[in-house]
Amino acid sequence: MDDLVTKLGPEFASANALSIPEVVIVLQYFKDQGQITSNNAIFEKIYSYAKRYNRFPDGQIAGEVRKLLVESDFTQIEITLLMNLCPQTAEEAKALIPELARFENDDHLNQTLEEIARLKNLQG
Repeated sequence: MDDLVTKLGPEFASANALSIPEVVIVLQYFKDQGQITSNNAIFEKIYSYAKRYNRFPDGQIAGEVRKLLVESDFTQIEITLLMNLCPQTAEEAKALIPELARFENDDHLNQTLEEIARLKNLQG
């Protein structure tokens, strides 16, 4: 179990956290399926917040970023944090997510962050 999960508690050991872009996709699905009424103020606030802080409005790009991070051996929680925060350098990433200090060589982390930035820029 990684340090962050230890700090959060054992119930997070098997949790698959969703990033904000993934939350937007799920909420949009519920909205499109008519499972949420348009006068649901709480849903609308959550949906508005998620859309405002969504770094990857293109769902396909969000999927590509998640795939990249999974293939780069990040934990589920690290993936979610990296997708939500989008740090630009390994130094910034490690300051925001101390568990990333396990990557002693910043080259791999920097290359991954550069690829995330490249994918993010494809959205326009």
